[in-house]
Amino acid sequence: MGAASPRRVVMHLEGLPIGGGTITAIELGGVLHADLGWDVVVCAAPGPATAMLEERGLRYAPAPAGAGGTGAARVRALVEVCARESPALVHAWDWRAIHTAHVGPWLVRGTPVLGTITEMQVPPGLPAGIHVTAVTEDLSRQHADPARVHVLDPPVNDVLDDPAVVDDRAFRTEHFSPDRAVHIVVVSRLARAMKAEGIHQAIDAVALLPEHLAAELVIVGDGDAEDDLRHAAAAAEARAGRALVRFAGPMLDPRAAYKAADIVVGMGTSAARALAFGRPVVVVGEGGFCRTFAPGTAAQLIGAGFYGTAPFRGEPALAVQLAQLASDPAERDALGAWARPLIAERFGARKVAAHLADIYRETVSSPERRGPRELARAVIESYGAANIMRRERRAGVAA
Repeated sequence: MGAASPRRVVMHLEGLPIGGGTITAIELGGVLHADLGWDVVVCAAPGPATAMLEERGLRYAPAPAGAGGTGAARVRALVEVCARESPALVHAWDWRAIHTAHVGPWLVRGTPVLGTITEMQVPPGLPAGIHVTAVTEDLSRQHADPARVHVLDPPVNDVLDDPAVVDDRAFRTEHFSPDRAVHIVVVSRLARAMKAEGIHQAIDAVALLPEHLAAELVIVGDGDAEDDLRHAAAAAEARAGRALVRFAGPMLDPRAAYKAADIVVGMGTSAARALAFGRPVVVVGEGGFCRTFAPGTAAQLIGAGFYGTAPFRGEPALAVQLAQLASDPAERDALGAWARPLIAERFGARKVAAHLADIYRETVSSPERRGPRELARAVIESYGAANIMRRERRAGVAA
């Protein structure tokens, strides 16, 4: 077994769909490579975001996809990549990839593993001994070993995510109705998990806006909830008696959508990117949560990872918040101008990547113990994770 390269990391993702977690991984990998001298190898099943890897100068090691993308096949592929590359660590994104890295390169080769949680809950069965990144302090306290959890902010590319360098004219022409004055934009995976409820909320809210505001909702993205959301949009338009919602489809580079928006409704990385573009944002989540990002709410929303799970007592409904912003262009401009420097300073990709490099060094310097008890536990965890994945695949086929 060759010596590990001290500045090489294998980033392992389950796949490369267009989504916040994928974009975050690639953005950070690009800065680690270009600015901080790391050799970054991305191991993932191919997907629409594969093209971004070459743009960011990242090496790509394809993982099995489709019928060949079983847990065992992916474990073997990742072990082979690590045997060839001898990385200092594997950085695995989300729990399936974390388990693949833990029962593969860690169990077989002793390669340290850093896991990243991009969801708003700690997944069940997460290996207790590994280092983990999460987006909020609350998540860090849910882990079995809080000392090994690091809060990592969602990055924005403060050079490319800038309205001054983006031309949105083609997007406006193709996706905005010429008779609408206010364009509310959602950029998101249209996924049933976490995302769909907030988008449903936006659809219902825009149907309640007064017609004199001439507002429309433009949804950018695709996913397993798209058919449900299209049905919800058709029902909302029938209730309102007018066209309200346009589906723009997925965009590998959605920067023009952010720039073109008058208001953005979103969560997580999408909310942060919209703020980097100087756009007013209403953050949505689950359980009816919605809150406008403003000086009085910024600290709470940043601390919660631009997300929430229940409305604040007395907080106006989403339709009320959207109506306030839609009717006040000066307020929209003021919120956007205030937010952009705040977000660029706090969430700039180089700053976040430098923090991630520090976490890499700590992961390598204090790896998970590999005594008999830990190795036995990893084998047991692998069976548990495999059973969960099999149940999910069966449920997906049934659906």
